[in-house]
Amino acid sequence: MRAYVRTIAARTLLLALSFCLFAATSARAEVYGLVVGIDKYQHLPSLAGAVNDARDIDNALRTMGAKKVILLLDGEATRDKILQSWRDLTDEAAPGDTIVFSYAGHGGQEPERVVGSETDRLDETFQLAGFQNIRPGNRERILDDEINLLFAKARHLKIIFLADSCHSGTMTRGFDSRSGVLRTRLGGYGAIIDDPLPKPTEATAALNPEDLDNIVYFGAVRDDQVVQEIKIDQKPRGALSWSFARALRGNADTDKNGKVNTAELARFVTESVRTRSSGRQHPQMTPRGKPAEITLNVGKPEPDEFERPATLSIVNAPANNSLGGELTNVTLAARENADLIWDYASGDMLTSNGDVIAHLGPTASAADAQAIVDKWLLLRDLAQLAETNPLSVRVEPNDKLHRSGEQIAIQLGGHNHPKLTAFNLAVDGTVQFILPAPQDPDPRYHGNLKQGQPLRFPLKVVAPFGADHLVAIAANAQNAQLINALKKLDGRKAAGKLRPLLRQALDGKTFQLGYTGIFTAN
Repeated sequence: MRAYVRTIAARTLLLALSFCLFAATSARAEVYGLVVGIDKYQHLPSLAGAVNDARDIDNALRTMGAKKVILLLDGEATRDKILQSWRDLTDEAAPGDTIVFSYAGHGGQEPERVVGSETDRLDETFQLAGFQNIRPGNRERILDDEINLLFAKARHLKIIFLADSCHSGTMTRGFDSRSGVLRTRLGGYGAIIDDPLPKPTEATAALNPEDLDNIVYFGAVRDDQVVQEIKIDQKPRGALSWSFARALRGNADTDKNGKVNTAELARFVTESVRTRSSGRQHPQMTPRGKPAEITLNVGKPEPDEFERPATLSIVNAPANNSLGGELTNVTLAARENADLIWDYASGDMLTSNGDVIAHLGPTASAADAQAIVDKWLLLRDLAQLAETNPLSVRVEPNDKLHRSGEQIAIQLGGHNHPKLTAFNLAVDGTVQFILPAPQDPDPRYHGNLKQGQPLRFPLKVVAPFGADHLVAIAANAQNAQLINALKKLDGRKAAGKLRPLLRQALDGKTFQLGYTGIFTAN
């Protein structure tokens, strides 16, 4: 679809999720922001994280020194207000300045209004707070053709469009209702009745984003995926918006020079969204038209929170049980505020994002649950360590739920260092050292990497089922301290012991780190 929106992901009006890299090409260049977040819909299912997203991005833009930011939340974000705010910013901005336009809320699709203008015969839309498919609410939407026209009229500016929304697709994996309420940013609706919006001209409908070299998009999901709100720091969020705001605060500054460029932003956001969503979202960067390199001045990255305990909800347990008192590094919480949910009756352990990560069984002890908690805390540490130096670790062919006997593979790529260390955190929390294994007859396990050559490991799905997590670390030399720690803990439920040892072994070292979950079922 020739729409900006379309370009990105989720076949959305580029809505699909675009992401930003703004900055200045000269010392005088300024950054402006138009930030929209809508949770409270009058006629569509409400969301819970879009306003959190908008406030976070607004704060990040102001912190990094944006000259002017317009924040529109819920009912304030009307069609007229958004379009007028855009005009105000483009009128004030000078050539070479950057405008960041971010949207968090529902997206949708409808039949194209100019026949033949879209390859899939569908226009993509932002659905605003008062939207419905009949008058007067059907005016409260913005279409991809309109967005394209806005951008085409501002070719003297750099534009960053972040759309934490989707227009079509399905869930990567199912959502277990024991984890709470599932909220997605796909707002389906019927045919528009008595449309009050003017039909675009054929010229407007034919606008091609590839003709513009001043725009950078980041898509939060692929066309076949849905944007699911997830829990981050005990708050509902969009993974794209959270990652983007964190990048602006300096966490994407790989070389620690106080600036973030296009490549750093792309790498950071891509891996951060995938990791934080447990592979449920794969952001798509679509810089059509070869946009100019953009560099953004940023501050120091946010500090990591390694010591914060996990929050756990125990459900379907006997009244007045003492299970919580037997666990360490855990704060008991209501299900809606928990990182992990332990269904005591079935023995299943779930994440707040709807995945069953372990089947402990109905006779599971507090020690069994502790092993999963320790593993989850280690994964949180790994996610933070991986942010500024990510290594791509992917499940092939996809991150769906894989069944017993299925053939899959792990692929590593994007490495800049020649030596590899890898280990697995099994379903039950067992540490399993994998490589380097220099005596193994298969050279892939020797721990050597060649730049530009991905490494692929075929696997077959077998019991026990749940979620394994394969961790890979690339460095210029093998880390003897880390390897010795992994060998000593190999075969033990010792993620809790590995946490401080891993941080100590990596402290002050140059490395890339990545991990991926492998979700399985019988």
